[in-house]
Amino acid sequence: MSSVSKPVTADETLWKRIRRRILIGGIVCLILLPLYFLAGTLIVRSGLLNYHGGNLDPRQFSAVWALIGTLFASGISLLGIVATHLHQQRTHQLAEETEKRLQLDSVAKGLELLSDGNGYSSKATVAGGLATVVRLGQASVAITVLRTVWRDNAVDPSIACWITDRVIESGNPSDIIVASTIMFENSKQLVQRSEDGGLIIVLPDSIDDNWDPCWPQTAKTSMVGALARAQMAVPPEAWVGGNPVILRSLLKASEDPDTYIATTAAKVLKAFVPTAEELAPLFGTDRDHAMSEAAARYPKLTETANGRDYFPRITTFIEEIQRWKASQQ
Repeated sequence: MSSVSKPVTADETLWKRIRRRILIGGIVCLILLPLYFLAGTLIVRSGLLNYHGGNLDPRQFSAVWALIGTLFASGISLLGIVATHLHQQRTHQLAEETEKRLQLDSVAKGLELLSDGNGYSSKATVAGGLATVVRLGQASVAITVLRTVWRDNAVDPSIACWITDRVIESGNPSDIIVASTIMFENSKQLVQRSEDGGLIIVLPDSIDDNWDPCWPQTAKTSMVGALARAQMAVPPEAWVGGNPVILRSLLKASEDPDTYIATTAAKVLKAFVPTAEELAPLFGTDRDHAMSEAAARYPKLTETANGRDYFPRITTFIEEIQRWKASQQ
């Protein structure tokens, strides 16, 4: 499952640096002040500042001075360690900033590959440019650009699905929502008829007989819609004897712990397979096993589909599915 984490902003990074320096300064003060207080106390109590002679014999006098010298040397050493640490920290910070600048330059060059000056470059070049941007850790930039290039048919669905998976792996909730929306907008390109009459199915690994309940609710709703639209990208008869991978993903979505998503997915799936017999192909080619599994799972699917908390526009979507099914030749 993909983990969802909040990205660190520049202000948060600056505040962390300030707090770290305050902490270091506090530690230095807590160590140095007692040392110097102890040294001052020894000087006063021993009478070292008494020019008419103190109450210490020469041996004690030397020992006290040695101790005071050690205390001051320790303090200076500590200050040196802190100064070295701060210098190394600053050097590391400058190295990171330089690396980020170089990375941004590389991202800019990757984006330049998308155009040849007169329009989009070849699909292979566009794919390479987007892949470069993703590999440089800029999935947010790649998914933003993907919306335009995919709409303009400048990139193949397979590359779009690969980028979508990388964005989902990044765990940024906002980017995952954008990626799922783009997948919904272009979902009818995910399934196509081949020249021999078969099906070419291209899905992101994240929804290829798969489902992740950790996504934001908005993203999951879009993915349910994307799966349904992809199923309707070809005539119903094209799926006869085909791989029901999309319906299996919807079945997994109908088991989402979020009842809003589970009910929405279950309603969509039931529109495609309104009977247990039609559900059976999702469980393999062994008819007896498939029918047994479908008979066991169908009541739960029906119960979930009858839930009251679901995406309100799904009713219109279900009508579209019913019209699609009625068009079967």
